[in-house]
Amino acid sequence: MIAKRFKELQVWQLADQLRAHVYTITSTGPAATDFRFKSQIREAADSVCDNTAEGFGRYYHPEFARFLTIARGSLDEVKSKLGAGLERGYFTRSAHDIGQRWARRTHGAMMPLLRYLRTSDAPKPFSNQGQ
Repeated sequence: MIAKRFKELQVWQLADQLRAHVYTITSTGPAATDFRFKSQIREAADSVCDNTAEGFGRYYHPEFARFLTIARGSLDEVKSKLGAGLERGYFTRSAHDIGQRWARRTHGAMMPLLRYLRTSDAPKPFSNQGQ
């Protein structure tokens, strides 16, 4: 099935689940009161979804791959922050592990898509010329 909207992409759906989890575990407890930490991990989780969506909207494989690479970096940032949150006592082991599982699943969906975008014949960018 070819996705017609970014929300149909498995990678975006998994990233959105990760984002929802991050927002949940930073809404209460110690993480909720460390405003800088809370903002950083939420922004990183948002970035995974947002860059995936923006890349999809470019309709051009090299551009999509570029934005997906940025999303992958943000995904690593979320994983790092989950670890830091566990070390600081902001999250339970269970909350940390659930977040890491969502991150691994997101990464697992992201990498085949990234390989495809980098190796397939890219469609031409849209152009309004001649219309």
